[in-house]
Amino acid sequence: MVRTRAPQAAALIAGVLAAPVAWAGRPPMDPLNRIHAGLSLADGTENTGFQVGFDSRLTRVVHVDAGMFLSVDEAVQAEVDPLVDDPKSFYSLRHGVFVAPGARIPHRYGEGFNWDLIGRGGFAVIWAADSSQKDQNDQMVTVSEPALLLGADLLLRYDRVGLNLSGKAFGFHTYAPAARVEANAVRPQVAAELLFQF
Repeated sequence: MVRTRAPQAAALIAGVLAAPVAWAGRPPMDPLNRIHAGLSLADGTENTGFQVGFDSRLTRVVHVDAGMFLSVDEAVQAEVDPLVDDPKSFYSLRHGVFVAPGARIPHRYGEGFNWDLIGRGGFAVIWAADSSQKDQNDQMVTVSEPALLLGADLLLRYDRVGLNLSGKAFGFHTYAPAARVEANAVRPQVAAELLFQF
């Protein structure tokens, strides 16, 4: 006697074809963009100026900030002796353009007051004054170099407006002609900015 499984197979196929369509998914995230602008201090209080930027959310955790800072005061630095002083001390951070992806500490937003702490890493182009070189006007020569950056942002926000406090360290490699050596330097930059979220 031969047993067939045709009735069971037919019932299974009928069940699959009669089942309602199921769609897996989640609601899309609202866009989250922030414009920020304010005071910048590079190399401590030596170089004061301003910073502006645009921060955008890619995922619930990852944000990308693109911006620039510009020192508006005149570059002033103590005289150095290229034969004695460390070449990395020749340079004073003045200006920069950066792109800094970052990851925020995950937490829920509430009504009214909110905060975000975002660790950042990225790349930049920086301009630094070289106190070991002078131009024809007896001013420090400015050098430009690619740089890597590490830093963090603390954002305090109420509704759509808030305050962004940021700190970054820019690391770059350059050639110091006065000492005839290559040098690695790390320079700090901090900023306090107003932000608007949309």
